[in-house]
Amino acid sequence: MPQWSFINGSLRQPQVIFCFILATSVCRTLPALTRFYAWFKEAPLKISHLRGYGQTGCGFYGLVPSPDLPAWGMGLAGVIYMCMLLVMCVPSLPPACFAPTALVLLTAYHCYMSQLYPESGTRASVTCLLPPTFIYLALSPVLNGALDEKEEDAEMFARTGAYTAWLIKFLLFWAYCAAGISKIIATKRSNRRWWDGSTLQAYIFEALCLNKPWTHMSYGIPTPFTHELQVFVFRRPWLCYLMSVATIYVEFFAPLMFLVPAQLGSPFFAFIGLGLHMGIAYFQNIDFVSWWGPIYAFFIFDPAAAPGCDATLFCPIGAAQAAFTLAPICSTIGLIFALSQPFASLLLQLVPKLEMLPYSRFGMFDVLRDLFDPASPKVIWLSEKPHATGTLNNYTFGPCYRFPNISPEEYKLLPFRYLQMVYGGDKDGVIHANFPVDGNLKEAVDRIRKEGLCGAGVWANDPDSADRLYKALRDAQNIFDSLPPWEGAAPKKQISAGDDLSTGLLGA
Repeated sequence: MPQWSFINGSLRQPQVIFCFILATSVCRTLPALTRFYAWFKEAPLKISHLRGYGQTGCGFYGLVPSPDLPAWGMGLAGVIYMCMLLVMCVPSLPPACFAPTALVLLTAYHCYMSQLYPESGTRASVTCLLPPTFIYLALSPVLNGALDEKEEDAEMFARTGAYTAWLIKFLLFWAYCAAGISKIIATKRSNRRWWDGSTLQAYIFEALCLNKPWTHMSYGIPTPFTHELQVFVFRRPWLCYLMSVATIYVEFFAPLMFLVPAQLGSPFFAFIGLGLHMGIAYFQNIDFVSWWGPIYAFFIFDPAAAPGCDATLFCPIGAAQAAFTLAPICSTIGLIFALSQPFASLLLQLVPKLEMLPYSRFGMFDVLRDLFDPASPKVIWLSEKPHATGTLNNYTFGPCYRFPNISPEEYKLLPFRYLQMVYGGDKDGVIHANFPVDGNLKEAVDRIRKEGLCGAGVWANDPDSADRLYKALRDAQNIFDSLPPWEGAAPKKQISAGDDLSTGLLGA
C-alpha cells in the first residue's frame, strides 16, 4: 500500500490541508445552500429558469452547460463534492486513484455550484479559483501516480511537487493582479482615481445598508463588532484612502512575489492575503475567507519553503526544470493551463459583457463611486432578507444591475419586505418596493437621497457629510425594522413558456 510522506517539503501536506479546510466550508454551508435551492427551484421568478455561473448563469468555462437538477440531486452533488474532498485527504489513497477522484470532485463541483448562481455567499469570483486548483492537483505527477517516489531522486521529486505549488500560487497572484488591473482600467475610463478613498467609502456604506449594530458574523465567519468598525472607517476619508492605496499595491504587484525566495515570500504573502480577505469580510461583509482561504495552505506549507531547501533549486525556474525532466507531459499541460488564466482575464477585459467562469477578469469592486456626487449612480437597500448564506444575492435585484435580474414587477413575489432606491445619475430618486413607502420612511429615504446629491468631493471636504448620511440611513433602517410583520407571500411557480432566459456567454 503506497505511503505518502507528510513531512515538510511534500506537496501532499498542503494538499490535504487545503482539501480538509475546504470540506469543512462545504459541510458548514451545505444545509443552507440546499434549502436555498429547494426554494429557488420552485420560486415564481424568471431567473429560477437559469443554471450556471456568475451574474448571467454562463456555462462552465463558458462552454459546458449546467444541468437543471431536482433538489435532492443538487443536495447529493454537494454531499459527493464534500466526500471527494475528504477522500483526497486519506493517507492510504493509491496515487493512481488521485486524478480520477479529482475528476469526480470537479464534476460534483459543477453539478452543485452551477445551481447556485444567484446565491449570496458562493457566486462568481468568490469560488472561481477552486476548479483550476482541482485541475492543477489532478495534473500533479507527484500526486496522480505518474511518478513513483521510490524510483525517483528525492530532491527532483520534491522540486516537481514544488512546481505544482508554484502553479497554484501563480493562480492566486494573477487573480490579485487582474483585480488591480481592472481597477486601474476603471480609473482610466472614469478619469478619476479608484484609490482616492471615495469608492471604498461607498462600498462600506453599501455594507451598512445590510449590516446592523448587532452584527458580529459575516456568512458564518466571525467578525465581531463589524458594524462599529465599518462606521469608524466610513467617517474617516483619510483611512479609506490609505486602505485603498494599500489594496491596489497588494493586488497589482502580487506577481512580484515570484522574485522573492519562498522561505520569505510565501508566509509573508499568506499574512497579507488572508489579512486582505478578513478586511473584506469586516468592511464589506463578503466571504472570500471560506473559499480562497484554503488555497493559502500552499503558501503556509509551501514545499519550496521547507527547511533545508535550496532556494535556487526550488524557485519557479528550478522547480520547473525538475518537473519537465521527470514528467514533461503533465508539466506542459499544467503550464499551458496556467498561462491561459491571464490570457482569458485580458480577453474578458476587452469584452466585458462576456462571461466564462471560472475564467474571470476579477473585476471585483472596480466600479468607481462617489456617495455625494449627483452624477454617480448609487443604490440603497432596505430588506428583511438576511445577508447570509442561502439567500439571494443583492446584485440580482432591479434594473440597476445587469440582466438577468429580478425585475421590480416581481418584488411582490418575494417572501420578504424589500425596498430599493436608485439615486444619482440618470435614474435619480427611483424607488422600487413591494409595500407602500410613505410617511416617516419616505422622509428618511428622501434624506438619504438629499445627502447623496450634495456634490462631487463633498466626501473629502465636509467632515460632517458622512455622519449626516449614516444618520439618515440608520433612521430609515429603524423605521423599516419597526414596520408590522410582512404578510406578503410568494405564490407557487408560474412562469409562462414565452419567458426566455437563455444561458450561455452573456454579460460579465
